[in-house]
Amino acid sequence: MEIEELGERIETHHTDSPRRLRVAVSCLVVAAVSLGVGIPLTIAHFQPWGPAGQDPRSWVGSGMLPGALTTLGVLALGAGILTLLKYLRTKDEYFEVHRQGMIHHVSGATSVIRWSDVASVRPKGAVSDRGGARHFGADFSCLVVLTDGRRIRFNTFIEDAPQLAEAIVTAVDPSARS
Repeated sequence: MEIEELGERIETHHTDSPRRLRVAVSCLVVAAVSLGVGIPLTIAHFQPWGPAGQDPRSWVGSGMLPGALTTLGVLALGAGILTLLKYLRTKDEYFEVHRQGMIHHVSGATSVIRWSDVASVRPKGAVSDRGGARHFGADFSCLVVLTDGRRIRFNTFIEDAPQLAEAIVTAVDPSARS
């Protein structure tokens, strides 16, 4: 299908790439600091200390701080790497909603999708103005399943993601109009 066959463009939704990059960098900074402090503390925790009465490892909760810092660092490192990879893969992503379908552009590839090619649309969640879920784009997501089996998932890193999901739902199922 050609782009011209989709009709008039109604709206465009771009990825908020700078926000995704900020999230990735902040996670990597937290990981560096947490691991930079947590690993030496963990190593020191397992070093021999001398007489048992002077051994800080016998104190209640003495290993909690090194363990917590190291765990936080590992989790932040994983989240930072995954978010950075997603940023690199989707930094030019956008959706264009047209009268007869939509265009999804990501990583130099453009998919032209007719509304009849959409098998299901599954929006999930509600947009939140604060909190960790909003920070990671996990407060709202939408899965669009196409008739050929392909899946397109987007979240609040896409500008006005709930409006995009509503536009797709309305176009695919006119009885869903609010």
